[in-house]
Amino acid sequence: MNRKLKVISGLYKSKSIFFEKKLKPTKNSVREILFNILKKKTENSYVLDMFSGSGIVGIEFLSNFAKKVHFNDVSKKNIDKIKRNCKKLNLNKNIKFSNFEFNKFFLKNKKNFDIVYLDPPYFYINIVKDLIKKSKNILKKNGIIVLETSVNNKINIEHFLYKKIGKTSLFFID
Repeated sequence: MNRKLKVISGLYKSKSIFFEKKLKPTKNSVREILFNILKKKTENSYVLDMFSGSGIVGIEFLSNFAKKVHFNDVSKKNIDKIKRNCKKLNLNKNIKFSNFEFNKFFLKNKKNFDIVYLDPPYFYINIVKDLIKKSKNILKKNGIIVLETSVNNKINIEHFLYKKIGKTSLFFID
């Protein structure tokens, strides 16, 4: 069974994407704050949407004029759904897809990303510091890592900005 979600800003505002019922995509309120904060940084950026799930965050980046988005998710089913959603929105250029477990992704990719968006399953809490360390290795100078997690996950990491939106935490890391 599929559920529907709308893009909330930019060029594709109000366009719908479809995703699997079992997924918990990033909420509108979280995406709104995310893009208010990253507005200037998003345009012409190369973005990694790690743990893409529904793909809504990466699609929002494209809607807000990111130059390129790389979607990665361990689930081939999720990646196939993201591909269909991108095709439906005529997002055929400036996108890349991969279907790797995150450790394998970091071994295979040495790209320089401007923004790395991490939204790991909340039970991955014990590997967050390793994820951030590996993300820094593929981040351009002056790039940003954004970590989305539950406010219930107590994480002690260096960050330059923290936002709590309902039950969600956003950490902005340079």
